[in-house]
Amino acid sequence: MRSHARDREARGWAAPGRWRLAVLALFCFLASAFVAGFIGFALSLERTESTLTVQADGVVVLTGGSDRVYEAGGLLARGQARRLLITGVNRATRGHEIAKLLPVSRELFECCVDLGYRAQDTIGNARETRDWAHAHGIGAGSLIIVTSNYHMPRALAELSAALPGRNSTLSPWSAIIFASRTGSATSP
Repeated sequence: MRSHARDREARGWAAPGRWRLAVLALFCFLASAFVAGFIGFALSLERTESTLTVQADGVVVLTGGSDRVYEAGGLLARGQARRLLITGVNRATRGHEIAKLLPVSRELFECCVDLGYRAQDTIGNARETRDWAHAHGIGAGSLIIVTSNYHMPRALAELSAALPGRNSTLSPWSAIIFASRTGSATSP
């Protein structure tokens, strides 16, 4: 009878040990999968700055860095689009502050640069872009999308979802390193 009690006692201690081992193995597997997924995502990002030759109806820049805004302004100034939307602008930021960042004339800024203050996130950026495109007759037109390379896949997905049936052409522009106005290299 004592050996039977010892067997039950041994099985009782072994079961929690097996569960702990199984939980540890599951945690290690999930952590490895997360790291592998992150590495795969990082390796899939574009690493070279390409030349954008497309002509579009509008440029949309998702805020997050002054270099993005500067680059989008450059696209407008070069005549690659007829309007520029800066979406997700901080409510405390005023137009004259942004005008100083852009390589465009005052006249071009006043006629063709629109500031969107409503968006708080990427989904909000997409909705704000949809409303702006509708208001400016860019329903079935083309848009150049400017954001960072790591944010571009999500931005394009949200914009595509917000612009269904509009047949808009979305051209991504995610420069890896922008040259600042002083000539030094900075990351977006």
